[in-house]
Amino acid sequence: MTSFASPLRGNAVAAALVLGAASHASWFDLPSGGASFKLLKLDAHPAALALSGAGTGLGSTDPIRNAAIDSVSTATLSAGYGRTYSRLEGSLQQVAWVFPSDSWSWNATARFQGFENIPGRDEDDRSTGTYAASAWALDAGLSAPLPLEGLRVGASLGAGMDMVAEANAFAGWLNLGATYRPRDARWSAGAALRNLGMGTTHAEDLPAIFQIGGAWRQPLGDWTLVPMVDAKWVADEDIQFPVALEARWSILAMRAGYVLGREEFLPSVGLGLDWENWILDAGTGWHDALGFAPALRLGIRI
Repeated sequence: MTSFASPLRGNAVAAALVLGAASHASWFDLPSGGASFKLLKLDAHPAALALSGAGTGLGSTDPIRNAAIDSVSTATLSAGYGRTYSRLEGSLQQVAWVFPSDSWSWNATARFQGFENIPGRDEDDRSTGTYAASAWALDAGLSAPLPLEGLRVGASLGAGMDMVAEANAFAGWLNLGATYRPRDARWSAGAALRNLGMGTTHAEDLPAIFQIGGAWRQPLGDWTLVPMVDAKWVADEDIQFPVALEARWSILAMRAGYVLGREEFLPSVGLGLDWENWILDAGTGWHDALGFAPALRLGIRI
């Protein structure tokens, strides 16, 4: 007779596969025994999705991409919603708050990813019904300038939980980042260390990420073209090289990206609008077998 633990192990394995496959744009399939807490590989920000995960050296107010966020003059509150690749039928939500304190910038982010009606199978491949899997993460941090003009550093602390059927695990982590753009320079560079921590169940390794990147700003008539290239190391993956281009004109930004060496991930695209106190970003990843992963974010400066 099959014990309760066997179906649960089957459910946990199936959920790990689903959560791992749900990684978007620069979130790739995981080898057996890969790091836990797959949500920490994801970036719910549509701009990062449209850039295929590039932009560590671009500078932004997205603390998940780089903890060294730009200086801001007013508080910004935003909320986003996205879908995992269409074949996976999951969702990803994000709420973020960035606010100033002189030249410092404080931030807080909440993320949630959920899957429902996942078919469960036991070790003998018999159906055990359906179940749900989800994960949430909370991050809070700050960034500040250093005496060297153009250099900013940032740090944030995070905590979260993975839930698969009746099983769950908690985790805590640290994110570090830096950006550098000299005065009047067209180029900028950045580096980020993400997910430095550990989970509670069996001391799981988290998907630690180290990423460096650079960007160039090239005026072209009324437009500004911003090509960027990154190198990204993830604890349980091969090295990745996201490349992207952002074209800016007035309140409009058009974005496209691609990850070199990953043919299964097709080009990502998106756009952004920034007018008066309102911000709107949209983007989508594209996988050859799994389909599209669209996301939308609305922000307001208050």
